[in-house]
Amino acid sequence: MQWREKAVLLAMAAMALVYDMAALAYSFSSPPLLKTSRLLLRAHVPARGLLPPASPPVVGRVHETRRFRLRGGARSCPASMMSGTERSGTIEIPASCPDAAALLSRRWRELVAGGKISSETSFEGTRLRYGLRMDARGGIEEFVEDAEEGGESDGSWSNCRSLYKEDRGVMVKLVSSRRLRPPAAFNRSQRRVFPPHDDSCSLCYGAISLPLREKAAVVALPEESGGRRWDFHYNIAPIESRGHFLVVPDMTKEDNCREQKLLLRDCIDMGAMSKQLGGVCLNFNSPNAGATQNHIHLHAWKQDYVYIVEGAREREGTWQFGEVSVRELEYPAFCVKISNENPPEHVGKVVHTILEAASEDPDLSWNLVFSNGYIYLFLRISEVAPVSLPGFAFGCNQMMGFWNVDTEDQFDMVNYDTVMRALEETSVASSRGRDVISRAQGMFQTASSQ
Repeated sequence: MQWREKAVLLAMAAMALVYDMAALAYSFSSPPLLKTSRLLLRAHVPARGLLPPASPPVVGRVHETRRFRLRGGARSCPASMMSGTERSGTIEIPASCPDAAALLSRRWRELVAGGKISSETSFEGTRLRYGLRMDARGGIEEFVEDAEEGGESDGSWSNCRSLYKEDRGVMVKLVSSRRLRPPAAFNRSQRRVFPPHDDSCSLCYGAISLPLREKAAVVALPEESGGRRWDFHYNIAPIESRGHFLVVPDMTKEDNCREQKLLLRDCIDMGAMSKQLGGVCLNFNSPNAGATQNHIHLHAWKQDYVYIVEGAREREGTWQFGEVSVRELEYPAFCVKISNENPPEHVGKVVHTILEAASEDPDLSWNLVFSNGYIYLFLRISEVAPVSLPGFAFGCNQMMGFWNVDTEDQFDMVNYDTVMRALEETSVASSRGRDVISRAQGMFQTASSQ
């Protein structure tokens, strides 16, 4: 194990108790949802250091912001999603659908308008309702209100806000209502404390289980990719207000109710779905890399922006897995990039072989992202960065360069420099990551020759 990785693991152990005490202390902080501080929305500035920036014209156009008044507080969020004819009930998206992403967007708007993207919880002795709703202009807004009073009675929840900034291509968004979302199924300050998949699984059983929710959509894959079906369920605490889905294989089939681990067929299906759902980011967090439930699931959200990692340069050297090329990126976290232009069966086998090789090392975890025609695979030693960004446990979105935070203090803390350090702190060393890919290449070649 590299000395840097040993140091990180020791720091994690030392900080575990600090995390738990800090979380308890912060739960009693005031005001209720976020610690008030002076807020500066930073402008996009020229790139320095490790990475080239995403194209400023693209970023500026995609992330045009609008400001409006809600419950006494100024809020800023990305411009609202497309308008269109609302559709009623679960939709089925066949393999031949030419505009699957637009259908998902319209379906999301219908769910928001119907009050589906909301939940209730108790916070500091008050029963609160939170989530998304349509505003007077037909856009989507976050809200928090007193569930018993039927609305805000004393102004104490007026500081629910959504704020956005960029720093050299790193995107940061504050959605304070996400502090109210259900907790992780385990203690995230410790490693490898992950419950088994059994009757305690909240996605299979209980009040918020997926079988009790109205499905947003069902995606049917092409017959050449197995013709399997995946269910898209709405996320009750979305990180993307324009559409964030929990994606699971058909739960009517018993063998699809299983732990958070990708099988070969799952990797093939991710490649097929990513092609079918252009404009949607599809991703997977492994245990100890952002996953909060030990039930096989993916995340999918509307994406019309460019992550900073997508502009990273490729290092010299390529691993060939048959017709599929795998390249390492110049990025603070170890990341390999794979084109999704090959058939899903080929791409799925390559991805699954790399994950098999990585799983031979019990200290490794990973994030897998399908974005804009490419696959990004991160190998990690931790989901937390106790030195650079204490208090955060992060997954795919953060590894790609988009940070969702819950408080203004976090919003101020997260910037380009802290993110670059945090990515490096949680990643395997390049030499160790390259060993995994080389081992996977040998496994792939052996299997192909048999």
